[in-house]
Amino acid sequence: MATSQPLRLVHRPSAGPRKLTVLATYAALSVDADLLVSSMEKQELFKRLCQRNAIRRKIGIRPIDIPAAYRRKIRLMNEQRYLELLEPYLKTTFGSVEWPIGYSARILFATKLHKQAIQQVQDDYGVADPRIKNPDIMKIIDKFAPDPKNNVTTWERKTATDAATPEDTHGTTECVSCD
Repeated sequence: MATSQPLRLVHRPSAGPRKLTVLATYAALSVDADLLVSSMEKQELFKRLCQRNAIRRKIGIRPIDIPAAYRRKIRLMNEQRYLELLEPYLKTTFGSVEWPIGYSARILFATKLHKQAIQQVQDDYGVADPRIKNPDIMKIIDKFAPDPKNNVTTWERKTATDAATPEDTHGTTECVSCD
């Protein structure tokens, strides 16, 4: 990928004595990154990292690994911006359905709805999910799904044997569970 930023020669002590490696000033990580984090923000981030590194050098402490810190900050900025894009889709998707009461069913349902919201963001903005790890579905459920105690969703019986099972035998036979 071609960049408009100049190339810099940087000495890397870990690469051996006096070996210079050519580092582009850390251009875009991907096409999606350009959509979420502007080049001005990237330049400002690089400038701040260089300033921090200069201060660390002056006071004699270990310098920052600028490439690693830069990639990490850009990744975090991408994830934050992506979550800002995703949140309205999650609100609409999670708020427009009736939720099951059981925890397992809620987790599976939330995972399905989360994938739908991600696909909607992809379709509308052309931005893929930049997150490396899977999101914490329980936190998403807590934030966007209704409380199961206030939810009026009811479950239908799945099999005929479940429907044929008597519900309560109190009064006609001795109930073992009530002892």
